[in-house]
Amino acid sequence: METQFYKKDRLLSKLTTLSYEQRLAFSTLIAECFWDGYTDFSSQQNWGKPSLLRKAIDIAWATIAGNEVAVDLDSFTERLVEVTPDTEKFKGIDAQKAYSAAAIVSYLVYFLKTRDTQYIGHQIQVAYEAAESLAASVLWDNDTLLITPEIEAQIREHPIVQNALIQFECYLEQVGSSDLLDSDQLAILKQQVSSGH
Repeated sequence: METQFYKKDRLLSKLTTLSYEQRLAFSTLIAECFWDGYTDFSSQQNWGKPSLLRKAIDIAWATIAGNEVAVDLDSFTERLVEVTPDTEKFKGIDAQKAYSAAAIVSYLVYFLKTRDTQYIGHQIQVAYEAAESLAASVLWDNDTLLITPEIEAQIREHPIVQNALIQFECYLEQVGSSDLLDSDQLAILKQQVSSGH
């Protein structure tokens, strides 16, 4: 079985062959996947600002579509930090999902600013770790679980983790299937994320 590091490296290697717009589409799809986790947490805790994360994702979609969006990305990233939940203050898997969503959207904005693919690598890592946390919470209801190599293997092989990696590969295949992402293709990609495919 492939390790997550191999799969991550393979994804990043494939990303380097794509255009900026295709890489941005991939990055935006990952952010879309996690956005609901933030909105759910925000609603439950009456904390955070889902509209800020949504705006970042919408700016990315607009950029992919070729629309200029006037926004100060430096101050935008500072505001995203302010609405990232502190997992020391907020406990549980919902807080972890919200933290992951905020981090993933922040990396999306950094990629928008710099065009540096390393930020997509960071997104993939955060998303993978979020999948691992979710798998661990499904397997064991114990925050103080001692992680052994056997437990790590069970987490890595859990369908939640494997499905996340497969989903990323599918997104990469979809965004890489066309040199130009037109409005119809973008609408299809957004719809697939919102329907969980």
